[in-house]
Amino acid sequence: MQIAGLRVEQAEYATLEEWVRFWAVWTGAAFLRAYREVAGDAAFVPRPRRAVALMLELYLTDKALYELTYELNNRPHWTHIPLKGLLQILDQPHEG
Repeated sequence: MQIAGLRVEQAEYATLEEWVRFWAVWTGAAFLRAYREVAGDAAFVPRPRRAVALMLELYLTDKALYELTYELNNRPHWTHIPLKGLLQILDQPHEG
């Protein structure tokens, strides 16, 4: 398999995928932490905290659906990428 111009063996793909998921979660958490520090108690920050999580989840779902539509229209062989993202969003535990 080719990833960013590099040949990756199928056995290595699973390991790389775990690291990519780790990187995405870590950088996302770092971004949100810094954003909340800067935004503080600004009027545009939803309250309670659960509202922020819901807003972020909805935004990520919307973005994944947009990407799925784009890939269906332009690169159908890449639809597995946004579909994986949607599945990850759906597999997240949700607060009641």
